[in-house]
Amino acid sequence: VDERVPVADLGGLQRVADRVVRAEFEPPLEANLAWLHAQASGDWVLRLDSDDVASAALLQRLATPGWDEGITHAYLQYRWVVDEGRGMLDQPPWYPDPVLRLFRNEPGLTRFSPLPHELPTVAGDHQLWPEALYHLDLVLAPEAARRTKVDGYERQRPGLRTDRGWSVSTTYYLPEQGPTPPRRAPLPADDEAAVAAVLGALDAAAPLPPVDAVALGSIARLADRRTPPPGAGEARVQVLDRGPVQLIEGRSAVLTVSIANAGERTWRPDDSPATVVGGRFAAEDGEPVGFELRAPLPGPVPPGREVLVRLAVPPGVPAEAARLRVGLVQDGVGWYDTEASIDLRHRRGRRVLVSTGISATPHLGDDLITAEVLHALARHLPDVVPVLLAHPTDGIAARFGVEVAARPVSVAPATTTLRRAEPSRRSRDLVAAARRMAKGEPPDDPAIRDVLEPFARASALVVAPGGGLASRYADEALLVVAGEVLVARAFGLPVLVEGPSIGPLETRRDQAATAEILNAAASITVRDRASADAARRVGRVVEAAVVPDPATAALAAAPAAAERVRAWRHGRNIPDDRGYAVISLRGGIDGERHLDAARAAIEALPEHTALVHLPHCTGDPGADDRQILDDPWFGAHLVPFELDDRAAAVALVAGATIAIGSRFHLAVLAAAAGVPAVGLVGDEYDRLRLRGVAGTGAVRRIETDEPEAAATAVRELLANDRPEPGPRWDGEAFAARLGAQLPPAPSLA
Repeated sequence: VDERVPVADLGGLQRVADRVVRAEFEPPLEANLAWLHAQASGDWVLRLDSDDVASAALLQRLATPGWDEGITHAYLQYRWVVDEGRGMLDQPPWYPDPVLRLFRNEPGLTRFSPLPHELPTVAGDHQLWPEALYHLDLVLAPEAARRTKVDGYERQRPGLRTDRGWSVSTTYYLPEQGPTPPRRAPLPADDEAAVAAVLGALDAAAPLPPVDAVALGSIARLADRRTPPPGAGEARVQVLDRGPVQLIEGRSAVLTVSIANAGERTWRPDDSPATVVGGRFAAEDGEPVGFELRAPLPGPVPPGREVLVRLAVPPGVPAEAARLRVGLVQDGVGWYDTEASIDLRHRRGRRVLVSTGISATPHLGDDLITAEVLHALARHLPDVVPVLLAHPTDGIAARFGVEVAARPVSVAPATTTLRRAEPSRRSRDLVAAARRMAKGEPPDDPAIRDVLEPFARASALVVAPGGGLASRYADEALLVVAGEVLVARAFGLPVLVEGPSIGPLETRRDQAATAEILNAAASITVRDRASADAARRVGRVVEAAVVPDPATAALAAAPAAAERVRAWRHGRNIPDDRGYAVISLRGGIDGERHLDAARAAIEALPEHTALVHLPHCTGDPGADDRQILDDPWFGAHLVPFELDDRAAAVALVAGATIAIGSRFHLAVLAAAAGVPAVGLVGDEYDRLRLRGVAGTGAVRRIETDEPEAAATAVRELLANDRPEPGPRWDGEAFAARLGAQLPPAPSLA
C-alpha cells in the first residue's frame, strides 16, 4: 500500500490480507511491480489494482484443481465498467482486452519493465482465459481526473497506439471523446452485486480502524529497496574464450564469461538496479573507444555461485578497439572492481553478392537456381556470407534465408523510359559514383550510398541469371546484370558467371551489354553448347565451360520430400500404382497457341494417367501459370499441385511417368531425373534454350503448332525404356571456382 494512505484507512485490508506492506511509491506503477511480486510467498501471483474486482467466474476457476497445469502465466479479460457499476463497454478496444495479471511465482520466470503500459516478459506457456477482471476506473474517477491521468501517460510514453492506430491512453480512459458512444453490455448479476459491494464500501463514511497497527511494521523505503552499490572484492570475472577474438567486418561475435559471486548478497535479475555483465572497448593505449556492451545474469546468483554468461559483440566495433574489458556493473551506480580483458583482431570477412533471376513473386526455375547457388556456398564455403541482390526486396530474405540488398536498378534504371533506348545517364552516374567510392569518396546521396555499400564490402559477385541474358529480357535482366557487373568491377570485385543461357541477342546494344558481362568475368560457365558458342562470338572468351543447369542440383533433396508428395497424391486419388503426368504450361506469354499441342499430348497418354498441374510462376498477374486452369478443358482435367514447397515440386517431377509443358525447367528437371518429357516451343528463345536439353534423348522438342507431333512424341517416349538420369550441377566445383577468386578464409581460431 502506498505510504500516503492513512493508517486509519487500512483496517479493511488488514482483515482480509495475510500481510499488509506499506511502501514508498515510485511512479509509474510499473516501476514497483518487480519488488511487489517479490513480496508474494504463494505459488501464484494474481495482481489486483485498487480499482479491480475479480469476477465470480475467475474465482471459480482458480478454485478448481488443476487450473494451472502446464502454464506459467495467464491473461484475463479486462472489462471496463461503466454506468455506475451496472454495465461494461462491449466493443474494441475495450473488449476483448486481454490483460496479463496471473503469474507463476518462481524466480527467473518474469521480467518486469519499469515503463508505463509495458507488459512483463514471462517464460513458458500461457493461456488466454475468458474470465473477467472488472476495472472500475471509469466509474470511480470523474472525467476531469482521467484527463489529467491521460496527459501524464501520454507524456511518459508518447506514441503508444491501438491496433487501429488510436492513442492508447486517450481511447481507453476517455471513451467520452469517441465519435460515437461505445456499445455497452450488462454485467452478470453476481458480478454486478460484487461491484456494487465494492463501490458501497468505498462510499462508507467511516473506514475500519487497523486491526493491528504494530503488524503494519515500518515503511519500505525506496532506498531500502535499491540494490547496494558494488563492494570491494565482491565478484570474480574470467573470459573463457581464447584470444584474440576474431571480429569479422559486418558480423557479430559472442564471448563466454564466467562470473562468480564473492559477496554476501544474492544478485537477482530484478534488483534495482540489477547487476549485469558489461564490456568496454579500449584502444592500444588503454583509452576507451566506442560503445559499451551489456548482458543480463541468467537468474539469481547466490553467494559462492559461479555462472556462465554469453556476451554478444555486435557489428560495428571501432577499428581502433584493440581490447575488450569485461566486468560487472550496476548501471547508474558503478562497476565492480574486478574485470578481465581479451585482445581483439579485426578481419575483413568474405561476402559474396549473388545476382540471379528472382523476382518479387515465386518462379520455380529461378528460385531453384538461387537456392542451389546459396546451398553450395553454405556447404563448401561456410565462412562466406552471401548477399542476394533483389528489386524489390520485400519477402526475399524470408524466402531464401539470407541477407538481401537492393539491386542498383532500384536507384538507376537500366534504360530510359523508351524501350531499347541507350543506357540511362543515371546508370552511368552510378558506375562513376562507385569508382569514386572505391577511392574513399562516398556519394552524398544516401540512396546511392546504400546501394553501393554492399559492393564496397563484398569480395566477389556471382551472376547466375538463368535465361536472362537474352533480348527478350533485356530491360528486366540483361541490362540489370550488366549494370551490376560494371559496379562490381568499379570496386575491383571478381565476377563469376554461372550456368546461364546466352541469347538470342537481337540488337547491338544487347550484344554489347552481354560482352560487358562476359569480358569482366573471371570465370564463365553456361548450361548449353549453343551458349558457349555465343559467348565466344560476343565476348573475348576463349572457352566457356558447359555445366548442367544449377537447378538440377535440387534433385538431391527430392528423396526427403518424396513422402510429402506421396501423402499429397494419396489424398488426390493418385496411389503408388497409378502413373501421373506433370503438366506445366506457361501463363500470360504464349496465349492460346500451346493449348492444342498440350491437349493432344495429354490425350495420347494411357487411360487413367493422372494429370498434375505444376505452376512454375505464381502471383504475377501477367505470368501466373494457374491461369491455365481457367480454360474449361484444362480446369476439368488437371489436378492443381498445392504444396508450396520447392523440394516437393522437384520430387513431384522426379516421380512422374512423363512431363509435358512449355516451362523450360520442367524439361530440365525431368531430364536430370530420368523422366521422359515433351517440351513445347513457340519461338527462337525457347528453341535455343531447349536445344541443349533435347540433346539428352529424354526430351522431345515440339513446336506449339504441331499437336499431332506432340501426341506422337508422347507415345514414342512411353514406348521406349525410361531414360537414364542426366548429369546434375556440381555445387562443390562451383565453390572451388569461386574460392579461387576470393581472399583466404579468416581463421576460426
